Amino acid sequence: MLKKQLVLLHKERYGYMFVAPALLFFALFYLYPILDAIKTSLYSYTVYSSGWAGLGNYRHLLEDEVFRKSVQNTLLIALMLVPAKLLLSLTLSVIISQFKSKGQSFFKAVFYIPAVTSVVSITLMWQYILNYDYGLLNYVIGLFGMDKVNVLSYDMALITTTAIVLTMGLGQPIVILTAALGGIPPSYYEAAEIDGASLFRKHASITLPMLKPAILFVVVTATIGAFQVFAIILLFTAGGPHYATSTILLLLYQEAFVNGDYGRGSAMAVILSIIIVAIAWIQFKLLKTEIEY
Repeated sequence: MLKKQLVLLHKERYGYMFVAPALLFFALFYLYPILDAIKTSLYSYTVYSSGWAGLGNYRHLLEDEVFRKSVQNTLLIALMLVPAKLLLSLTLSVIISQFKSKGQSFFKAVFYIPAVTSVVSITLMWQYILNYDYGLLNYVIGLFGMDKVNVLSYDMALITTTAIVLTMGLGQPIVILTAALGGIPPSYYEAAEIDGASLFRKHASITLPMLKPAILFVVVTATIGAFQVFAIILLFTAGGPHYATSTILLLLYQEAFVNGDYGRGSAMAVILSIIIVAIAWIQFKLLKTEIEY
């Protein structure tokens, strides 16, 4: 058996040589950091000292009210952002797909612009618009004689931040879903029209089932993105007011790179990874499909 494997390895040596750079890159910049983070999470590891902690970092996090609040906020962002992104991008994709090629390219480019625009620039723009004292939003509201609205209050800050993240992340799913819509054979819709199917029935029985692979991709990537929201919150609210917008990733950054507690920060990273993997696994189980087109 070993001899056969060595012979097979010798025959396929050139193939392994071609994939070796990619495997090396993966091992150095993905696999090693993951394993090192798991190891570091088991130590009381700071700038000044290091010692074995076992599961101490994890126990501390589970007892930490701020961390529990950050987990709750992260889950709420995902619950608000993912369905909204899927529904809005799917609706816009169906509308955009009705245009000719140049029209589709124009609208896809328009929606994709925020994805390639500096987060700092977008944050500064929204800070100007939503500022309670001198923001454009309250100025316009004041023109109609209404009272100012504090959209960054404790009760509204998380919803407002999620809405801003939503406006920045529609480009990729729109491009993907529009391309998937273009791959559905028109004959399916023609047959449904001959049978007297309504517009709703066409989309329910043809569009959605045929888009299931693309929808799965959008849902999984949107979920991962929701759990990794960081820059916009750091720049926009810094987790406030009173941890109302604090997330796992923001707390990880503060714990590891501001406070210098790398053990606890690594434990947060491991917990975040486990949550993402578990949710992605559930999504794959629920949305997996054999459809090809």
